[in-house]
Amino acid sequence: KENVYALVMDYVRGKTLGRLLKRMGRLKFDAALQICRQVAQGLYEAHQFGMTHRDIKPDNLMVEKLPAGGLFARVLDFGVVHMADNSVDLGEFVGTPLYCAPEQIRNKQPDQRTDIYALGAVLFHCITGNPPYDATNYMMILQHHVSSPVPIISNKIHMHRQIARPMDSLIKRMMAKNPNNRFGSMYEVIQTIDKILRLAERI
Repeated sequence: KENVYALVMDYVRGKTLGRLLKRMGRLKFDAALQICRQVAQGLYEAHQFGMTHRDIKPDNLMVEKLPAGGLFARVLDFGVVHMADNSVDLGEFVGTPLYCAPEQIRNKQPDQRTDIYALGAVLFHCITGNPPYDATNYMMILQHHVSSPVPIISNKIHMHRQIARPMDSLIKRMMAKNPNNRFGSMYEVIQTIDKILRLAERI
């Protein structure tokens, strides 16, 4: 029939990263980096089309255990995606407080660096077992994202001294308050994660 439309979507197996974190508390160091590396790859492709996800969080990341071993991550819910050619709606907050970038709170124009910040917050949660900022109410959490120092991951969990410095540097740069001080793209994030993984293999 004419004028009949259908939306065909993949059936995604697995569990959300949020469910895994609730069950396990935190992930092993290498698993956390591998998952976030895959998420960064997916987001890099979206960014090439001018899309900013704006709501990267554990509940929007699906993790599937592969038959031959390892994990496969998918990015879900592009429902609040921002297209590069559009302007933001002033006065409207979009995102999840525990993982949102400062510019989202200030209603500034988001871009790929907004997702880099959120992914940094997710990576922090995966490795330490807690989001980077926690407080009794969301307004306090938002204030932390805007003005509090980026937490030092090696202060939250014991890490090999040769890994601690590059991990602290990775999180600090991904979650820089000023977008200009973050990585310029997810490709740069992937490169840095790869360096840390190679370093960990040699230790």
